[in-house]
Amino acid sequence: MQQKISGKTKKEIDEALKKEVGEIAENAVTQSTRDFTKYIFLIGLIGPVIGIFQAIKIYADHSAAGVSTLYWGSYLAVASLWFGYGLYCKNRMVIIIYGLWIIVQIVILNGIYLYG
Repeated sequence: MQQKISGKTKKEIDEALKKEVGEIAENAVTQSTRDFTKYIFLIGLIGPVIGIFQAIKIYADHSAAGVSTLYWGSYLAVASLWFGYGLYCKNRMVIIIYGLWIIVQIVILNGIYLYG
């Protein structure tokens, strides 16, 4: 015979507790995932910002000496694939980061073309 507490059986209370604990754990995981995603997004933005310094150097010096067209062209191809992947998966973070990379790489390749 089941013992009743506040009109509910012990089994019903245990199930309710398991459900509540599961929801709390799920919310904690969801929040930490959101926090981690924001952190990774900010880290991802550092790359294009660093690339801007290469572009500034090329245009300020009017020289692309030592800057590889093959490297930046290959990097543009890879960034384009990632950008396409972001569009396909509808991942806004990938789209933004690799969209910025593509812009920076085109600016650098244009500088190599003009001053190389």
